[in-house]
Amino acid sequence: MAKGASNDPDAGRRLGHRMGELLGELGPLEPDQRRWLVGLVGGLTDALAELAHTPAPPGATQIGVHWQRPPQTTAFSLRVTDITELAGHEGKRQIVSFDWNADSLAEPGSLLALWPSNEPDEVRHLLHLLGASPHSTVELGKHRVPAWRALLEIVRLDEVTPRLCLNLAESARLPAEATALRALVDAPMRPTTLVALLHRFPSARPPLSELVQWLRPLTPQVVPLLASARTAERALSVLTKKVPRATQLGEVDVRLEQQLRVGEWLNASVLPSPFAFPDAANASIILFVEGAGTAIARSLMLERLSRRSKARTWVIGLTSGTAPLPLDGEFASGHSRKHPARYDRHEVTELGQGMSDLKDAFWRWLLDGAHCYLLTERTETEAAVVDWLLELGLERGMTSVEAARGWLDELAASARLVRMPAVSALARLSNLS
Repeated sequence: MAKGASNDPDAGRRLGHRMGELLGELGPLEPDQRRWLVGLVGGLTDALAELAHTPAPPGATQIGVHWQRPPQTTAFSLRVTDITELAGHEGKRQIVSFDWNADSLAEPGSLLALWPSNEPDEVRHLLHLLGASPHSTVELGKHRVPAWRALLEIVRLDEVTPRLCLNLAESARLPAEATALRALVDAPMRPTTLVALLHRFPSARPPLSELVQWLRPLTPQVVPLLASARTAERALSVLTKKVPRATQLGEVDVRLEQQLRVGEWLNASVLPSPFAFPDAANASIILFVEGAGTAIARSLMLERLSRRSKARTWVIGLTSGTAPLPLDGEFASGHSRKHPARYDRHEVTELGQGMSDLKDAFWRWLLDGAHCYLLTERTETEAAVVDWLLELGLERGMTSVEAARGWLDELAASARLVRMPAVSALARLSNLS
């Protein structure tokens, strides 16, 4: 089923519909048996629906992800002190600064997990609908937490899943509402929030201790830091991009919109750099950067500058559409002072043609042992860079595409060709302990 779901966006919906029918046809069951079945079916339906939207990796050449060390996070609260919009990005790209000292960071490429919270008015409304006290406690995992904190900071109230609908159907006192709730599993449109769902079905009023088990947890939105501890900058700043739904590194959506304002507070966790940048003082590094990847490149460049490193850094900026490359001006001015040692900028769709004049220099850097990093999450960009590298290998005497792919596989295996991990993997590494 999992293999089929990756190619069939309707797999989770169809499975949930059929399972809902079967649950409705079951004879008398003990309450514990029925709750177990509903939870199992709902969880499987949600998992398949999520799997159907997971993008497949591009091409046959798989570039490795190499973690610097097992990630460990510490949660704390931040206050927004300044927001600067980047020119040429129609207000979508911003540099957000916080009232926090960057000395707490360790290495270049560190990331910040920003945790959204639910609206306090919505939490109060939900507690009123359920007749629950905000000072009561609920069990989440191995811990008991106050009900108000669970609803405000831990579980999502803006998502109605098939599992939630099936469980609420079991708690509905009116058979007609129970049937209608099961039908929502297969419905193309559902209420968008838990409060709206409970208003629509007033006989579905489960205990709060059970309801929170059916809700998905809030997940952070991961953004890159612009500097590391050893640079001259002491303010904690990140590069963000406003989008309708955050799915990639650096993106923030409406769930954080109210909190990303000057003077507001939000919870955060620092994630260590996902890249195993070489420790050798003379190791050359080539960075293909796009979007949020420019912030990681900047932090590494400033780190090397603060260390007075003689190692070479080559930044290759990749753009798409009319928007300029974020931080383009800093890379260009830094290049005039030899940090980075070389800076080039190209359109992704014209990568092969636009970078033909760079192949000799690129090949020399690789022969000298340079490490190459793809600081982008866009599969189209990664595929374009891989194609360009395959073309480079063929021009340098490799007899076939298979031989060129083998060369790239060797670079990846030795951590000299590294891609950025998916933001979903980064988000799972965060916690609020």
